Amino acid sequence: MGVGSSQRGDCSHLQSFIPCVPFPTICFSSFLISEPCGFESTYLELASAVKEEYPDIEIESRLGGKGAFEIEINGQLIFSKLENGGFPYEKDLIEAIRRARNGEPLEKITNSRPPCVIL
Repeated sequence: MGVGSSQRGDCSHLQSFIPCVPFPTICFSSFLISEPCGFESTYLELASAVKEEYPDIEIESRLGGKGAFEIEINGQLIFSKLENGGFPYEKDLIEAIRRARNGEPLEKITNSRPPCVIL
């Protein structure tokens, strides 16, 4: 059964004492501009890292405002380039997804790597 199937959040096969939290939905919202400093390569890098760690996660992408690179998990904003001035580290994003998957409260990612600089 493929990603996004109706069985994604179905936990009826689990015993009632085992908590069930379906995989979170992650949404990237960005202004995709041309390389080398385009956000597309960062999006692809982060999406690839997320899929490698969580192959069944649902990732959406949508066009955002100029200069924006925002990440939401289950509709909650967890990262904004406009607020942080850079891009999130993969490890921080993976940790946020782990927390969401475990039903833990989400916190905004405040660490960021600098955007690229053309010399």
